[in-house]
Amino acid sequence: MDSALHINSGGPPVEASGNVFYESYDVSGVLVEDAGHSITGNLAMGTIKVMTGLNSHDMHQPATFEFAQDGNIVQVGHGQF
Repeated sequence: MDSALHINSGGPPVEASGNVFYESYDVSGVLVEDAGHSITGNLAMGTIKVMTGLNSHDMHQPATFEFAQDGNIVQVGHGQF
């Protein structure tokens, strides 16, 4: 399964606003690979980490929101980062 929202690198700027992203299975819920995008006023929930059959050395930790680069507009609550 892929992320609920996956913005690949190399594409045009994307604006995602006012969405609800539900459930990502062992991957980040919202994954943005490059800069120049606007992600504001969204709710993401249900990020699931698969542990069945894995050893304690599995360090992969999916995030609810994952940004591979800075330079995006991200609104969390009442501010921007």
